[in-house]
Amino acid sequence: MKKVLLLLLSTLVGILSGCSAGKLSVPSGILATDQTVADEYMTDNSFLTARYGSDYTVTFVGGSGEGEVNQSGKLGIMSFQYMINDTDLYDVEVVKEKHDAWKVKGLLLESTTYSCDELSFSFSLCSTENYYEANGNLNINDTSIPVIVSVNCSLMTVENAELRQQYEKAWEQFSVTDVENMSSAERQQWDDREKACTMFTCSVEPQFDSFTAVINSDYADFFDNTVNTLHFHEIEP
Repeated sequence: MKKVLLLLLSTLVGILSGCSAGKLSVPSGILATDQTVADEYMTDNSFLTARYGSDYTVTFVGGSGEGEVNQSGKLGIMSFQYMINDTDLYDVEVVKEKHDAWKVKGLLLESTTYSCDELSFSFSLCSTENYYEANGNLNINDTSIPVIVSVNCSLMTVENAELRQQYEKAWEQFSVTDVENMSSAERQQWDDREKACTMFTCSVEPQFDSFTAVINSDYADFFDNTVNTLHFHEIEP
């Protein structure tokens, strides 16, 4: 079995309007597709029409994906980002199973503020320029914890912002020589800092301007097994 990882540069490569589309093809022989399915979904979408009107514009921002090529055929999952009317960022995911055609799994508005039904927990879009800044707050046992939340159509990750900032500040103090002289165990500890800062992760079921998040089994005891499924809804501006 051959596994492949594909990264597409997150650069502005085309502007879509109506049914026009600027295509960014994925090399044949890897996943053998392009973002055509996602383009068509975004340019003729009833959810977007209801929210923005029929004359909304769509700008392709970038994307990434991974997949396998084996005797059963090509399997894959691709995630693309689009900007609507130059203001709202969306994540759209397309998947392919064996000999099936590429299909849209879901669409999720990223540039908004979400609130959780089950917990005192809210967050807004994480800035790519200031990734280590908290973009949400999680209240547990009357304690407010600043958190870094990232979410797309498949996965939500929640990190302790203060701990992550401490790690990154300490890492910046090391010189190249310091890093070279680290033992393998010390270096591995720093390489694992993302995992160390992660409070929990969830699988995501996108629902346009809301989503359901199921806490992954590795973190099932984070809430003492009292909470397993979280429902998030957009906070109206």
